[in-house]
Amino acid sequence: MTKSAAEAMSMTLANELRVRGITVNAVAPGATRTATNGSVFEAPGLAELIAATTALNRLPGPRPSGAPAQVVIYA
Repeated sequence: MTKSAAEAMSMTLANELRVRGITVNAVAPGATRTATNGSVFEAPGLAELIAATTALNRLPGPRPSGAPAQVVIYA
């Protein structure tokens, strides 16, 4: 599922479920280096430019083990 599809689905679900008091959230990371799109980030200065816009000042990539996020908080 693409990020835009996930966003559209979460918006639709949020609109449908709000009358029941159910909140819908979606998590979609920004630019992420993967095996498929890694060459895109080889353009001079692009990876550094994107990294400078992130909280950790780095470009995220796949976890070495392929494991999902370690922490997800629901409140």
